[in-house]
Amino acid sequence: MAWHTSHRRKRLPANWAAIRRTVLARDGYRCQWWLGERQCRAEATEVHHLNEAGRNFGVEDNRPEVLVSLCSEHHQIATQTYAREQRLAKAAKMAPKHPGVL
Repeated sequence: MAWHTSHRRKRLPANWAAIRRTVLARDGYRCQWWLGERQCRAEATEVHHLNEAGRNFGVEDNRPEVLVSLCSEHHQIATQTYAREQRLAKAAKMAPKHPGVL
């Protein structure tokens, strides 16, 4: 994750390092990303929020049960996918509506 451009660090709890270690250890330090019917299982170095704040009414959910260990490649894909969803949702809200459409 590009921490220099992210606001995420400010939203993480003071005990984030401990939470992160707990999640990585729980997942055996292996990527939990699924590729069809098989799991990536590469070395996991990052922890991903399954409930992004934007999907959770602006609340960052840092409970270990909603966090998952990912390798850098799959964390980047997950983050980019979420960002794309947010951009599309924002664009849809701002798109002019036809006067005849309710």
